[in-house]
Amino acid sequence: MSITVVCKKAGYLLEGPHWDDTNNLLYFVDILGKAINKWDPVRDTIEKYDVPDQSIGAAVLTDRNNMLLALTRRIAFLDWRTKKLFDIQEVEDETNTKNRFNDGKCDPAGRFWAGKVCFNLSTNPSMDTQTSLVMLHRIIPVLFKLGVAASTMGPEEELGGVLREQGQLYCYHKDRSLTVHADKISISNGLAWSSCRKFMYYIDSMKYTVDVFDFDLESGQTSNRRVAIDMKSEGIPDGMCIDAEDMLWVAVFNGGKVIRYNPKTGEKLSELKFPTLNTTSCCWGGPNYDELYVTSAEHFLTEQQLKEQPTGGSVFRVTGLGVKGTKSDIYNE
Repeated sequence: MSITVVCKKAGYLLEGPHWDDTNNLLYFVDILGKAINKWDPVRDTIEKYDVPDQSIGAAVLTDRNNMLLALTRRIAFLDWRTKKLFDIQEVEDETNTKNRFNDGKCDPAGRFWAGKVCFNLSTNPSMDTQTSLVMLHRIIPVLFKLGVAASTMGPEEELGGVLREQGQLYCYHKDRSLTVHADKISISNGLAWSSCRKFMYYIDSMKYTVDVFDFDLESGQTSNRRVAIDMKSEGIPDGMCIDAEDMLWVAVFNGGKVIRYNPKTGEKLSELKFPTLNTTSCCWGGPNYDELYVTSAEHFLTEQQLKEQPTGGSVFRVTGLGVKGTKSDIYNE
């Protein structure tokens, strides 16, 4: 097994890796840098698109060679060739500045799923989402050291400027309609679907669990949400992907690792350690889907940590795992 850096110092808060299996390219977003990156592994070049005036929570390919974006409070399409946004849809009133999209992914039927995180700006209107996130990710590790679990916090409390249980998980359908499938979300994150298409896995980071829904592929309906994996002893679950054996790979923020789990039993199967603390998400790629790409963040590291962890904010490639993954599904326009 080998872990190498393929995109060094590529941004502040890298997330949402998405493998283009038609052109063998890797896309990933920089949420706080407000950018989408496209890495060509053959030429070893990165092409960047700067999103105007919006943070970018997720970006996926479509069947018409466009990209579908989850911006701060908008869903929009991007023509990468012209770098033009089109069909922009407001998800909430523009005066609601408390929340933004955080992560998203397509299901095997081609719908787009994305959820939100909500910030409390009322007590300090000058506090932006970057400052709130910095506070959040500095406070959470302290709580872990003190043995304070998320369940001990009251429903009206907040952590690092993030309001608990104020977000939603949305599904964006082919007809451009939106449906809500979960509410009372704190920090919406990883998504994955089982090979039988009967289960959808989902992470709300402040629950410190991976949950599972019963899933109907034809309608996109979800039901019977319950805990599949308890991660309170490991750290903050962030993005994830699933392999060909239906095992989940979960990136652990403030843990510097990706953990492979059996979601049916909750058993921890293996662990990959990285040379930087804030691993954020992962996806499968390469011609044979046997390469694991892992994103990370440098923005929440202290000055000392930045010196000790020069690969923070990089993209890693893991090979020789002995297991193959699944493709990154695209949106059906």
